[in-house]
Amino acid sequence: MPKTSITRPRNASTSGLSFAIVASRYNDTYVQALVDSATSELNEIEPGADVYLVRVPGAFEIPLTVKLVAMQKKVDAILALGVVLRGETAHADLVARSVTTALMNLALELSIPVIHEVLLLDNEEQAKARCLGKKLNRGTEAARAAVSIVRTVAAAVRDAWRAHDLPEPRLAFEPGRAVVGPAGVTLYRVGVVKRAGEGLPWVAVDGGMSDNPRPQLYGARYSALLANRADEPAAASFSIAGKHCESGDVLIASVELPEPRPGDLLAVPVTGAYTLGMASNYNGVPRPAAVLVADGDARIARRRETVDDLLSLEV
Repeated sequence: MPKTSITRPRNASTSGLSFAIVASRYNDTYVQALVDSATSELNEIEPGADVYLVRVPGAFEIPLTVKLVAMQKKVDAILALGVVLRGETAHADLVARSVTTALMNLALELSIPVIHEVLLLDNEEQAKARCLGKKLNRGTEAARAAVSIVRTVAAAVRDAWRAHDLPEPRLAFEPGRAVVGPAGVTLYRVGVVKRAGEGLPWVAVDGGMSDNPRPQLYGARYSALLANRADEPAAASFSIAGKHCESGDVLIASVELPEPRPGDLLAVPVTGAYTLGMASNYNGVPRPAAVLVADGDARIARRRETVDDLLSLEV
């Protein structure tokens, strides 16, 4: 993800709506004015709505960040704000054209309204009129467009239910993985570190796709750290491989770590959901133990399987 700064809402939404603003820092005097106008207008016409602000270096980084925000946060619409001023070359036009195409494709791909106000302007006078002034302020217009499209979509959903004589639906959310996932950490023991070719060095661990098949099944991504050397700075990037005889048994494609050594403990956070529940005995690998830890105390919730456990079903 591009280097960003994120401002979170101060209070939980009372309107039920949530918006994200992704804004560039380049030409910041004008972009900040757009951000201020958009935020003020959202608060005016949709009081209590959550408004997340994410700042990125320039306009070119906006589409990627819009996608990441849409994937990581539940928002009703995203406002893309930026100012690109033309110079003596075609660079500004190329950037603006690329950003426009990318934002349009993202709106279609993600099915989330993306309000495009990354402005391509000829000069400072146009920037002042559209960013600092009130009559042509594009930040204000972006906020109005975002609320309008969200209300339009909501009305269309209500009309569809009424057309079939159905009561208006009520949504209920069960936290599930949002609670259980971050509560779990998987510990692996480093076996060997191998360098082959020009790619990243490989770190092999004593687990993999039998205890966590999510990276192979649907591309789940994880981070990691060396639990026994957590205070050491990263030395390089490494790929983490499991112990199974599959070329696809890659737990993490790239993660920055101190130089790993055999015997180190590799901790992979946010594995509390779907990992043990989806685990198998592929390659005849016993499932790991599950340990509950709280306030410095630990107890075994599920014992480690053994080879005898695997053979017990044989007749």
